[in-house]
Amino acid sequence: MKIALFILLLSFNSFAIVNNKSTEHVRESKLDISPPQVKYLSLFFATEMATLWLINPDYVRSASDTGDFQYNKDDLSVPEWAYFFGNHGPTLMTIALYSNYLYQNSSESFDKAFVLTESLLISQGITFGAKYAFRKQRPDESNYLSFPSGHTTHAFTLGSWMSLELYRSKSFSKNKVIASLPMIYSIYIGWTRIDANKHSFTDVLGGAVIGTITSYLMYNAHFDEYGNYRYKSKMAITPTIDPINKSYGLNWRMKF
Repeated sequence: MKIALFILLLSFNSFAIVNNKSTEHVRESKLDISPPQVKYLSLFFATEMATLWLINPDYVRSASDTGDFQYNKDDLSVPEWAYFFGNHGPTLMTIALYSNYLYQNSSESFDKAFVLTESLLISQGITFGAKYAFRKQRPDESNYLSFPSGHTTHAFTLGSWMSLELYRSKSFSKNKVIASLPMIYSIYIGWTRIDANKHSFTDVLGGAVIGTITSYLMYNAHFDEYGNYRYKSKMAITPTIDPINKSYGLNWRMKF
């Protein structure tokens, strides 16, 4: 039953993202970036996560419940400074990616930051739903929110997105080595969760699958092979006539 629910969540996510054509959605405003089904999907998962956070049921906690970022240094096989970059890796990647879009300060970067936010809401929504459905105890017995790994989902959502951005960018176009670097870092983050005894390999694999699929589908649904926005924008073209000055022309306006 739990496995069926997990597959259903992934299928629901994939169907909603894939089941649209670029010609079917016409952008009518600055925030009208995604098709309706994607908007509803991200809103659904945002509501789900907020509800679970507010309810915080007792059945997912244990007597030794600790924070997700807390660990026993005796479990580590790497120096603590190295583990820091795994434990806080998703946060560092988030800051780096959004800072880059903020620095670019363009309509294109706004669109990508918006869709990235939706991707994170969807992937984390699936992860949180699965955590509360499976109620798997962590290896360190700190709580019952082990499967799938939220750290790994977050990391692979961002890592996959960054890899696609690099691979389709003008600076590193089709450069597989450069494009693979964010994914390598994501793998390292997943490994540190196992090393710190916070997750099993299955937990990390589940998070990696959710994050990678969500980012890949969302990026390709909104942006083409060159990283350009796919959907048409609503615009109006009206003739301008000035009989006094004998001038004629066209006035082009896009609604945002």
